[in-house]
Amino acid sequence: MKDLYLLGYQLIAGASDTSTGALLIAAPVFTIRMMGISVPYDATPFLSFIGAFVLAVGLSYLYGAL
Repeated sequence: MKDLYLLGYQLIAGASDTSTGALLIAAPVFTIRMMGISVPYDATPFLSFIGAFVLAVGLSYLYGAL
């Protein structure tokens, strides 16, 4: 039973981080607006780097679920 909860957690966290990371790479301003966060305009290019990190974390969750 405990393994089932862990698998569910890994799948949910992995899917949410992977999708958030992909959105931060593809459409960073839109994604930040959806989160309700305000970011200075000159920091926008760096959001893709953050998105790459979040995407990697999400993929590692999904890889761990295998």
